[in-house]
Amino acid sequence: ELVFYLIGWLRENYLAELMAYYSLEREEAPFKMLVEIGERRGCLGKGGQVNLLRAAELVWNDFRAGRLGRITLEKPSTFPVSR
Repeated sequence: ELVFYLIGWLRENYLAELMAYYSLEREEAPFKMLVEIGERRGCLGKGGQVNLLRAAELVWNDFRAGRLGRITLEKPSTFPVSR
C-alpha cells in the first residue's frame, strides 16, 4: 500500500520525473502505473502476470536510491515561518 501512496504523491509532485524514468506513456491511477512499471521492468511471474510485490520493491528501492532524480518530501510551504 505504501508504494501506491508514493506513486500517487510522485504523480502529483514529480510527474515528469516519474514518467521519464520509467518511460511511462500516460498518467493513470497508481495501481495501473505500478502494473505498467512492472511490465516494462520485467517483474513478471508465471503466465506473464506482473508480480506486484516485486514491482513495488523496485519502485521503492529506486526512490530510496535517488534514481528518480532529486526529490524532496518537504516543500518550503511546510516549514513554519519565523518572525
